[in-house]
Amino acid sequence: MQNSIFKIGAIILNDKHQLLVVRKTYEDRVDYIILGGRQESGKTDEQTLKRELDEELGVKVKSYSYFGRFEELAIFENVPLVMNVYRVKIEGKPKARSEIKDVVWVDRDYENKGYILGTVLSKHVIPRLVEQGEM
Repeated sequence: MQNSIFKIGAIILNDKHQLLVVRKTYEDRVDYIILGGRQESGKTDEQTLKRELDEELGVKVKSYSYFGRFEELAIFENVPLVMNVYRVKIEGKPKARSEIKDVVWVDRDYENKGYILGTVLSKHVIPRLVEQGEM
């Protein structure tokens, strides 16, 4: 895809089947998104996951497994977004750092609790997690 944004995303679930979502510090952002980020040139998905989780949450990656690749329109940039998403087990307690404003655990009833989620989460990740009985 030309002019696409390529990102790596992390699905982090707690023992209550809640998904960790984050809100960036950008002023107008009201939506919560999956944790992750852009892949730097020459870096692997694993290196990107480890860097993003350390920088943005202060946690370490214990293990990870591939969940899927999703394509949507990036709302703020209005260009195609392609995201490789991984299930990730972490070590440590997540805390908002760097460009993260807020860290929240949501369940499948997030809409009724007033949370707005990004399109990759709301259209792809959460429906699949619910379908698979993980959320």
